[in-house]
Amino acid sequence: MKVLVVEDEEVARLRIKRDLSLWFSSVTVVEDGESAWQAVRTLEYDMVITDWIMPGIDGLTLCHMIRSLAAPYYIYVILVTSRDSKEMLVRGLEAGADDYITKPYELDELRVRTLAGKRIVELEHELGEKNRLLLAELETSAQTLRDLLPESTKRWGGRLRIDRLYEPSIYIGGDFFNILELDERHVACYLLDVSGHGVSAALSAVSVSSLMHSSGSREGLLYDDHGQPATPSLVATRLNQRFQCKGPRGFYFTLFYAVIDLETLGMQYVRAGQTCPLVMREHECMTISDGCIPIGFFPDYVYTDREFQLEPGDSIVLYSDGVNETANSEGTMFGVSRIEKHFSTLEKEASGEILERLAGELRGYSGRKEFEDDVTVLLVSVVR
Repeated sequence: MKVLVVEDEEVARLRIKRDLSLWFSSVTVVEDGESAWQAVRTLEYDMVITDWIMPGIDGLTLCHMIRSLAAPYYIYVILVTSRDSKEMLVRGLEAGADDYITKPYELDELRVRTLAGKRIVELEHELGEKNRLLLAELETSAQTLRDLLPESTKRWGGRLRIDRLYEPSIYIGGDFFNILELDERHVACYLLDVSGHGVSAALSAVSVSSLMHSSGSREGLLYDDHGQPATPSLVATRLNQRFQCKGPRGFYFTLFYAVIDLETLGMQYVRAGQTCPLVMREHECMTISDGCIPIGFFPDYVYTDREFQLEPGDSIVLYSDGVNETANSEGTMFGVSRIEKHFSTLEKEASGEILERLAGELRGYSGRKEFEDDVTVLLVSVVR
């Protein structure tokens, strides 16, 4: 641990260095605030002990400057002063000092206060290292989650193409989507949004999606008792029976699940609390608004199927509520009308580019680089 001492009086400077050397192996002394600032900016020092009254940059100003420094770790600052009034001490602490020592100091007081600072610095370093390891794990988990998502620009049966936008609010989130080939004629696509954020929501989303993933064996959640693609209402019912929001750790989720017939382009779907998908057809925007309650509230709830006839050239826009609920500095949400306007240029713009532009537009609207909620868009286009 490296300590920097700032003291303009030579005798006091030599004394405090001698005393600090009893407990610290690396003690550097400088005689003025300018030299101290040059030393601090090297980011080599963990603790700064500075005199308050000095010519040029005094101790109070130095505290302000240190706190304005974008250091990768915390620098502990102790003010040394003969001013022992409460008002002056408050000024010092408000300037960014962590502690103070009054002149003339006792050796035991110097030892106690500096060693207390040392413990805090060591704990901060330990916490910082744990945070770095945690962030590294989250980044790895986020990449693993992204690897589970469907490929962009992939085509199914020569009729459907998908593009996607996935921007979790933190490293990993509770949104998940996929598109699955049920048989040679039917394709399923879905978007789900688990309540909450972060690791627990992401694990819940992966748990749900793993049950929905088909291995091609014509068995499981997405097939009926005869091995045929299950209706969306049956899939929603099965999920609702399995995942009930019980207890403080229970979760619920919204879901849009659709089965598309590649020959007729008929789409059968269920919308369980999910935001209303849009169907872009030439210059027309249609909203799929028929829906049911989210998954997880009532185990005996009856979900019903809805139908929509697609046409060549149509594009289905599935989006999470993190898109339309993105708010600006005044608290006004981005809203569905802006989403509709954004995708109105779809025929004139590549689908991948329009999704990238949407992410930029949302950041510009919110004025923030990071989103408060997961931003997910699945764009399913019917090839002409």
